[in-house]
Amino acid sequence: MQKKPLILIVDDNELNRILLNDLVVALGYKPLLAINGAVALKLMETQIPDIVLLDILMPELDGYGVLDRMKSSETLRHTPVIMITAIDDIESAARCIEKGADDYMTKPFNSTLLKARIVGSLEKKRLRDSEQLLHKELKESFESLQRAENARDALSHMIVHDLNAPLTVMMGFTNLLQYEVDNEEIDQLLLQKYYSKIEKSIVEMSSLVKGILDVSKLENGEMSVSMGKFDVVPLFWEQIERFTPPAKDRGIQLSFVSEEKKIFLNADKTLLSRVLDNLITNALKHTGANTSVTGSVIEDDNSVILTIKDNGPGIPEEYIDKVFDKFFQIEARSKGKKYGVGLGLAFCKLAVEAQNGKIWVESTEREGSCFNMAFETPGK
Repeated sequence: MQKKPLILIVDDNELNRILLNDLVVALGYKPLLAINGAVALKLMETQIPDIVLLDILMPELDGYGVLDRMKSSETLRHTPVIMITAIDDIESAARCIEKGADDYMTKPFNSTLLKARIVGSLEKKRLRDSEQLLHKELKESFESLQRAENARDALSHMIVHDLNAPLTVMMGFTNLLQYEVDNEEIDQLLLQKYYSKIEKSIVEMSSLVKGILDVSKLENGEMSVSMGKFDVVPLFWEQIERFTPPAKDRGIQLSFVSEEKKIFLNADKTLLSRVLDNLITNALKHTGANTSVTGSVIEDDNSVILTIKDNGPGIPEEYIDKVFDKFFQIEARSKGKKYGVGLGLAFCKLAVEAQNGKIWVESTEREGSCFNMAFETPGK
């Protein structure tokens, strides 16, 4: 149901107020009465009317004073004001219009004229409100576009920075290889070392590029997701085993816990494997020597929950809801922090949701983080 326009009637004469009240009601509008200017301003602090019918000559605070205060108020300055004046007070009405009033009407009141004045003022208010709303929306859209462009530029810079690191390593060791070849001092062990470094950088760069492309595909719904039922325990255990040697080299204890030998879920096996890869990599990257990272999987009545828990530095509370945002790394890095690996966590969120799953993080600063995923149990 459409809300009735609110008409504020300001007049110190009781008979005039009653007459205007009845006319306003008869026209289908909602009246609000004020016995003087001071009362009217008080009422407008809590209720902004659609139109004010304002008498000029009143004790304490007259129509001029009310009009001046309304036009100096950011909240009330655009509220239409129709001045009420005696027949011999047209000059005063003209003065009010010069001060910002929208229209005037004379006593005694003519209902047809009153209706025309109110309808005209309401239409002007509607057009003005639409214009202001459009202006606000355009301003917000422009500011949103600016933020998006700034974020895009910052994200591009971050990606270039991340890609440049392995590229620099590759170029450095390639130059060393060329030096060895040019000087015919080829040491097989040294060549193997250089080759290993270059290969590692290629894998890192390839992973970064693939992550960028995959985030884009997931956002656009272009990535193929093949859902199926499978035992997640061996898949999870395989990922843990793959990362155990590098974790051990860094003094990190990597372990896996499962309540059952077999736990089935519905998901895309390949995609879930990549999510686990990202989360384990992220956990290892943010824990140091003499720390631990634990993977676990449990089954409840409705879902299977996979967890990667570490006792690293944790994530500040203000960042908990942002870590899966692809632009979050920009904000974090600008403050000297890094809570993810490129777009890895953004990929994880999109990939889990593409499998009808849910991902969230629980973390306490200086105590560690716990990344959780929940997937549908087959048959549920």
